[in-house]
Amino acid sequence: QQHPPRQLINVETMGKLFSKQSKPVPTDSKPPAPQDDPVAIPTGWGELDISGTPPRGKRKADGPLDDESLATLGDFVWKDGESRGTTAELCALLKEHAQEITPYCVDHIRRRVILVRASAEVLSQGTFIYQQQRQNATQVYAVPYAMMAEAVEQLTDGSTEWSANLMFLHSTGRCGSTLLCRLLGKARDVVSISEPDIFSYITWVAATKKDGVDQVLDPKFLNAISWMLYRFGSPSGDGVVCIKLRSQVVELADTLKKALPQSKTLFLYREPIDTIDSFCMAFFSDFVKRQLRWWNIDSWFIYKQSGWDKDFPYLAPLLAAQDGRFPEALYRKLGFVGLITMIWLSNMDTALRLQRTNFFDACVRYEDLCTHRVKVADSIMEKCKFPVGGLDSSAADAVFDEDAHGAAAETRSRRRERGAGGPMYITAHDEPLVRQLIKCHEQLDTAANILPGTLTF
Repeated sequence: QQHPPRQLINVETMGKLFSKQSKPVPTDSKPPAPQDDPVAIPTGWGELDISGTPPRGKRKADGPLDDESLATLGDFVWKDGESRGTTAELCALLKEHAQEITPYCVDHIRRRVILVRASAEVLSQGTFIYQQQRQNATQVYAVPYAMMAEAVEQLTDGSTEWSANLMFLHSTGRCGSTLLCRLLGKARDVVSISEPDIFSYITWVAATKKDGVDQVLDPKFLNAISWMLYRFGSPSGDGVVCIKLRSQVVELADTLKKALPQSKTLFLYREPIDTIDSFCMAFFSDFVKRQLRWWNIDSWFIYKQSGWDKDFPYLAPLLAAQDGRFPEALYRKLGFVGLITMIWLSNMDTALRLQRTNFFDACVRYEDLCTHRVKVADSIMEKCKFPVGGLDSSAADAVFDEDAHGAAAETRSRRRERGAGGPMYITAHDEPLVRQLIKCHEQLDTAANILPGTLTF
């Protein structure tokens, strides 16, 4: 659909329009971030008293973007219960409920990890594990970072041999990572776990340089939470577990590898226009939201009203860096589309930097995943030195027949089956500006954008 060039509405005009309906809160009147509040750091672990979940939109702001899709302690109405104290008692609890207790997030202001208890059967259902944890938690525990690391070290006798059967799946987002995670989960002796959000929160803590960041990046702590997830997926300890992570966690990939050098690391990516269009499809799925993009109101909201700028180091490190390569006027003009373009560039920039040393065990393109489903899965297993087989074309087709994110987030490949042409949500006015922004990156300015070492078929 062709559109004429737009007249952008300036910030002053938008302020007048919105002031009739609601008055924006001045920046200097906002309460301090929770991380700045003085709180006591607990020395023992214990169960939290949970009285439910807060109403939608009423969650306490204690994580990245205060986005209710991300897992934080604010997902629960809680207060501290009685402390149970010792590491030995914690080890006993983890042994007794081996497949029921999983890490949910960190309560970084109090320097502790939040564990939730729910039945293994329930946690294995649904698309994303953090949603199942949030909706089905029967008990919630808070454990100091150091105690968590000490307990797992005792339970594993200090061994990390189990991590040789662990895969971390990184991606650019909106590129079929949920499909690939499910596909690998159909292979022989493989269990897939999609989006345990504790890694997202740790990445946010690291990116925004919170006090005490060294504690969440401690190899023993990362080892501990990874082992708990591995144990959930493979109680016997001899199966393969694939953990699919949010796109921003690629910034943590090198740190995870140093903590667990025997683990395997994958990266999945997609052509930029299709990726950005897919993000837009998820966020601009109705007429009203598309009009916000059309009038550039989304740009006003993102950069003047939302307060997201404090989280740009987590969302899009290249945008936060402002190193002069990417014109601010260009990505701001593109509003949400520009922000998503900078997120894609940031993820690809990190992957490219890592892959210069052959960091990833396998890199895969979404376009190849859609065409060579079984071959992609088998090639990944072979590259990671895992047994190949157990996945046939009918099982692979069944995975792709399911819509990974629901009807509102339909895959591009399915739109093509219906005979659709180019981007559906990036306008003809925006697309050349997106390509211009991508060309500002010295290594990602080609049409192909193929990472070194990408699997070929």
